[in-house]
Amino acid sequence: MMKIATAIAALALVSAPSLVMAAPGSCERVKSDIEQRIINNGV
Repeated sequence: MMKIATAIAALALVSAPSLVMAAPGSCERVKSDIEQRIINNGV
């Protein structure tokens, strides 16, 4: 049982940085998408 908990903790530690790194990129993508829509709408 302890090995499973250790494995889950290790997976969480390994996957957390990639999630943090992905967030700013997706935020930039959404921001540029919104800017593009504003330009296309002529606002």
